[in-house]
Amino acid sequence: MRSRWPQAPGNGGRKGRSVPRPSRYRKIMRTPSSRESRRRWAAANLAAAIIAAASLATCGGEQPSTPAKLTLAPSPTATATLTLTPASIVPPVRDTANSSGQAIFRANCAVCHGADGEGQPDWHIKKPDGVLPAPPLNGDGHTWHHGDGTLYTYVSRGGKAFESPDIPSFKSGMPAFGEVLSHDDIIAVIEYVKGLWGDKVAEGLGLKKQASQALVSETDPYPEQ
Repeated sequence: MRSRWPQAPGNGGRKGRSVPRPSRYRKIMRTPSSRESRRRWAAANLAAAIIAAASLATCGGEQPSTPAKLTLAPSPTATATLTLTPASIVPPVRDTANSSGQAIFRANCAVCHGADGEGQPDWHIKKPDGVLPAPPLNGDGHTWHHGDGTLYTYVSRGGKAFESPDIPSFKSGMPAFGEVLSHDDIIAVIEYVKGLWGDKVAEGLGLKKQASQALVSETDPYPEQ
């Protein structure tokens, strides 16, 4: 019985190894390419996500048509501003509304230095008798150059305490109040005068003058009673 299939060429008609069957008669398993695999995984993941979303919507009942908005409040520290001032240059707080110091000033000092401590006109120009007019005490003059001890002496002993043969050109018309005012009264009126310098804060001068005067007063304090 002859073979149904042709013989391998070159065997002279003898039986030999058969030629492989055509591909249509053989089942060949093909491995999907990497691109096809990625497509299948993406489709599977998408289907799973749709199913999960539908399940959540069903379990949660009827959901609002408008999604909720999440508002995050800014952290308090995001806009907080911290300003540091060196303690060494912070002047002591002056009580400009010191009732006792203000009353003493108006009763004894305002007649020459002005109701607001503005001083007399041309206070830096000597009068014909060589005496200087009353200077301003509101920070426009030279009061803030002196320490507490010097200012106390000016008030208690008057300007003559600073006249000296070594400086014959200096003559002061400041009277002495040591017999009129008590120790505490003198300190109160000086502290009131220092408070007047605060009006110069807008010009950036008041605090600087108070700080300078406080620094000088560390070595020139008020005398003890």
